[in-house]
Amino acid sequence: MKLRRIVSFAFCWAAFAQTTEPSKEVEQALRTRVEAFYQASVTGKFKQALLLVTDDSVDHYLQKGSSKFDSCETVKITFASDLTSANVLEKCQGEVRFRGLTQHPSFPITSRWKIVDGQWFWYWAEPTEAVTPFGVSKITSDPTRGVAPQVPDGKRVAAGIYDSIKLDRAAVNLSTSRVSEDAIYLTNGLPGSISLSLPTLNQPGLRIEADKLDLDAGEKVRIVFKYDVNDPAIACMDCLKKLHGPVSAELRIIPTGQIFPISINFVNSEK
Repeated sequence: MKLRRIVSFAFCWAAFAQTTEPSKEVEQALRTRVEAFYQASVTGKFKQALLLVTDDSVDHYLQKGSSKFDSCETVKITFASDLTSANVLEKCQGEVRFRGLTQHPSFPITSRWKIVDGQWFWYWAEPTEAVTPFGVSKITSDPTRGVAPQVPDGKRVAAGIYDSIKLDRAAVNLSTSRVSEDAIYLTNGLPGSISLSLPTLNQPGLRIEADKLDLDAGEKVRIVFKYDVNDPAIACMDCLKKLHGPVSAELRIIPTGQIFPISINFVNSEK
């Protein structure tokens, strides 16, 4: 008898677990509505998107407005246990302008959907948690979250772009008494590629070289500053010993337009 109850319980639990997974028809119905909603933001036909918003969220949608995107695609759908609501993670691309720089970055947008009268509709609700690289974390009330699909603020996007390209230091030291060199490292933390433009300086004996000028996402490059005291272009050795830094140089990043100033210090290391 006891074994029969255990088997019966296990069967009921398995049946319950199966009901939490959406059928292909249910998921496809949601995907179709989500695609139509975001496609309206791509084409700029926002009235069509409004038809997919619940009545109690229309005012919120109209107040916050929606942005026009270049493209959008659905990345992940998470259904509630009763399959009547879901969270949708969308990856969209849009134009961001900041200080004369135009970028078309991709960014995540999370939206909430629920079934009303047998159809899926976008609705607004204050989120209580957020997914981070370190797991799910609780968040406090923030009126900027859960709004209509919008391109992120240009200043924040630009700041993220600029912070993703890093130089390990901004100064090098070279000797005026012997052949010497010093190096710095530039890291590309962007998801796309960048190019490096090296400065041209009118300083005899000084050369600036890089292992490569085009960096893919996540790559690091070594930039070497070399000073050859035996360079024939240096005519006066006594003048050379009196050379003092710093000499300024600028590394330029394409296409972000960033400029990294470098200080080249010359030191007479003769003992």
